[in-house]
Amino acid sequence: MSCRFQIKRLWNGIAPILTTNLVETGLIDAASNEFLTQAAVAAFDRYTNSMRTSSAAVDADSNRRRRRRPSSPQAKHSAINFPIDAHSESSTAPTPNDNFFEYQRRVGYTLNNDHHSDYDILQRLRETHIIDAIIYYLQHFHIHNGESSANLQQQRLTNFIIDELRSNSPELTIDLWAAVQRGEGAHHKFHVHEGAIVSGVYYSNCPLGCAPLVLRRPLLDSRHVDSLLGGEKDDDVVIHPNNGQLVLFPPMVCHGVPLAAELMREESSSSFLPRVSWAFNLTARLAYIGNAWDVTRPSNDINKKSARSVRGSVGMLDSI
Repeated sequence: MSCRFQIKRLWNGIAPILTTNLVETGLIDAASNEFLTQAAVAAFDRYTNSMRTSSAAVDADSNRRRRRRPSSPQAKHSAINFPIDAHSESSTAPTPNDNFFEYQRRVGYTLNNDHHSDYDILQRLRETHIIDAIIYYLQHFHIHNGESSANLQQQRLTNFIIDELRSNSPELTIDLWAAVQRGEGAHHKFHVHEGAIVSGVYYSNCPLGCAPLVLRRPLLDSRHVDSLLGGEKDDDVVIHPNNGQLVLFPPMVCHGVPLAAELMREESSSSFLPRVSWAFNLTARLAYIGNAWDVTRPSNDINKKSARSVRGSVGMLDSI
């Protein structure tokens, strides 16, 4: 198992990340990877089309009501349309993928798909490949953390979670959802995954020039939640994914997807497929393990070591 996974300790050990490529290692074949991509795109298209239909019905009903009741002169003069710049940093409008995620969250992280083979592939991705990677990641996460009482307690909690994963405990859950970055303005704002033990993403389709995953360096003081939301921009780590790549990282690391820079293609072409990824969290009930972030939170020993360094590991990770 060890030869399949690589762990890189970013920023002087503050945030270990795991990477592997399930296609290159033969764990997922090209056809299965294509199934995953097609399943995500089909579900995304069904959702966006249904939302357009619902929006059109609401607009039609609104137009009928306006025809019944003429508007006042004051209302006519107050109806001013202001243009919205989709590329503006101040724009807070959700993207289609944001709405697609919220829909998947509401329905319990399941895709409405009639193809049983797609479900089998998703099940293997979630229950075999992702779990294997999480176990290896947790086994090696605290390996350089020292032997203080706090660190030993953190290691015991980690070992407990590993044992529970191996026994298929119902108290632990892997929430897996599809992300489809399509069209102008596609991006995902910087965020953290509250309530998660481990976070990660699997890339089933990465067109040439697609947007990377950007990890923002956490601040050094891990005692306060606010300090974990992101440090200096110059210390961002940029990962350019490939088809089949799997990445795991601590859930308190602020991360996002910048505006896409895909090469211009005809989206009507049958050969074109957008950037498709499958994000996931390992979660548990709060009463079961306490604060989920405590499992992968940087230890005091790591923070002291990092504080002695002016800069950590910075740069672009194309194929780690």
